[in-house]
Amino acid sequence: DLVVKDCDQIANGEYVHAWIRAVAGSRTTKKVPCEYEEAALAKCPELIDPDDEDEQSSSRVAAMALMVQELREAFIVTEDRFPLPTRRCLYDACSDLEIPTLTARDLLLLAGASGCLRP
Repeated sequence: DLVVKDCDQIANGEYVHAWIRAVAGSRTTKKVPCEYEEAALAKCPELIDPDDEDEQSSSRVAAMALMVQELREAFIVTEDRFPLPTRRCLYDACSDLEIPTLTARDLLLLAGASGCLRP
């Protein structure tokens, strides 16, 4: 799974990494039809780095949220919140895509797991 792979590389040891690893096996939808990724990139082409030849998880995450939004409320949990020189961060792109976002910490607080977090 591309998101888990990206988190293994860039967020190893952080609570968002532990959460993504924990829920990865429980997801009911693991693939997204390409038209959702095309729709996300049509609204926000800066979401990916055109010079990066590797697959990029941010467009897949946005695509899955767009797909889920057709069935029920959806939001994206992301720590990708700061400007980048090569692409738009996922948090800013979600504004264009009309997808609400949360940090992993916010999600844990909403789930009533505040006792698991450092103050």
